[in-house]
Amino acid sequence: MRPPRETKNGIRFSEACAIVTSAAMINFLSLAVPLAILMIYDRIIPNKSLPTLAVLIAGIAVVIGIDLVLRLTRLSLESRLTARLDHLARTRHVEALLSRKNPSRISMSLDDLLRSLSQSSPGLARKMLFIKNVADIPFAFAFLGMIGLIAGKLVLLPIGICLVFGIWAILLGMSHRKAIRTLRTSSAQKRDFVDRVFDSLAQIKILAVEIPLLNRLSRLYERQAFWFRNQKQYSMTIGNVYGLFSQIMIGGVVVAGSCAVLDGDLSHGGLAAFTLLAGRALEPMRSVYELAIGGGRNDRDAKSSARLGTDSFETLSGKADKRLFKQAPLIRAQCWTRDERDKTVLDIDLTIKSGETIAITSKSSQGKTALVHTLLGLRSYTGSVSFDKIVLGATNADEIRDQITVIGRAPQLPRGPMMDVLSCGMEDRYADVRYLCHLIGLDILVKRLPEGYSTLVGDDPTKLPEGLLQQVAIVRGLAANNKVIIVDDATLPLDARTELRFTQILKMLKKRATIIILSDRPSLTGISDRVLVVENTKIISRDQNEEPKKHSSEDV
Repeated sequence: MRPPRETKNGIRFSEACAIVTSAAMINFLSLAVPLAILMIYDRIIPNKSLPTLAVLIAGIAVVIGIDLVLRLTRLSLESRLTARLDHLARTRHVEALLSRKNPSRISMSLDDLLRSLSQSSPGLARKMLFIKNVADIPFAFAFLGMIGLIAGKLVLLPIGICLVFGIWAILLGMSHRKAIRTLRTSSAQKRDFVDRVFDSLAQIKILAVEIPLLNRLSRLYERQAFWFRNQKQYSMTIGNVYGLFSQIMIGGVVVAGSCAVLDGDLSHGGLAAFTLLAGRALEPMRSVYELAIGGGRNDRDAKSSARLGTDSFETLSGKADKRLFKQAPLIRAQCWTRDERDKTVLDIDLTIKSGETIAITSKSSQGKTALVHTLLGLRSYTGSVSFDKIVLGATNADEIRDQITVIGRAPQLPRGPMMDVLSCGMEDRYADVRYLCHLIGLDILVKRLPEGYSTLVGDDPTKLPEGLLQQVAIVRGLAANNKVIIVDDATLPLDARTELRFTQILKMLKKRATIIILSDRPSLTGISDRVLVVENTKIISRDQNEEPKKHSSEDV
């Protein structure tokens, strides 16, 4: 048995024909009723033919009933078609997920799955709208043509109103589409920010940046709420505008038609038919607004919306590894930061060459913390910070932070099996993880655990030694293979032997990554190309062979 014929969009040919046929029948009946009323007014009532009048009235009642049945039938067909296509799209989406290798190595929340499935068929509404308008929009011209035959030059009035409404609908639709796209973008930025940052809230706490991050999240929510309000406002506006133009259309037609009746240019039946046809001619024009939102160029937005769902699965499978820095970047920071009392906390005039390793020491942690927060875009500053030719800003701060490895002073890890934590659930990192575990000596310690690399991390902080967890944090950070590495006193929980191994790993990474070491440990400062000191809100060189170079805010 041959399967039903389908279009490239997955819609069966018979279903499309049924919807178009029902829409065409509805429009034919909409044409028949005004003509029947015209016959009643002009031929039946003047002749006082009551039997014929009764038959026509009964016929109009039957036509109205058939119109209601056709509308319900079309609604049922659209609902069934929508449900079938949505089911097929979601089934294919889940099959694509299950066909991936190791699809569940990272826990996925139900909200993530439902959000991805809800965006599995973004072009469905647009396809349904196109099918309906195949029959609706051409009949708008048929209604206007019939008005021209009945009312003559009076057809210019509804044509003008339809044109004005169409132009207004297009402009509203374009603004509405922009609001939807911006809302989608702001929602994606908020979700991306939460996924990247708040997954490791303990790491945020150790960096002491909870307030800047919460303020950033609050701004993202505020921005999303603003565009959501705009999107809703546009949705409600078109209804009010359509109602306004409907009143203008009916009122204008009645006034113009009545004047024509008084002049003898139009009969009473022509006035009734004129009014009904003019009101019906405006209805298909409302589809112009929907087409301006969901048709044409917006197809690209629909496809990008679909990718929002697949991107989450690609992230789980390790395929969404977008590298901002292909090689170790040159870091240039020329700025200063201030506290709430407008007092300079740190004056930065720093250039770190590509692949250079520098060590920064300080008597207090305030200056080093301010420097790290500035380079990560987590602290407000005056001036500029750039990585190669990419200037750090509000729009790309999250993306840049994602390409920087920060190893803190204490282990802060998400919950999960140790191998998943070490590799971030990405299978292509397994080899690097095992090699780094061997270099730092973690492999021997893990093999002594009863469950080995399946040991649950983050469930009970006292279950595993702090030194072992710090090694896990180091391997997890280095396995990301980022080209910028910031080490913030990461050797404090380590013993001397492990610290030496970690130092050797950093030496191996020299020239491959730009490394910033915040520590006073001689073992770490000894491998650096330069040693800088934060002193009195300035960054000066500790090289004894040259005069310390000082910088002031006036030079920036």
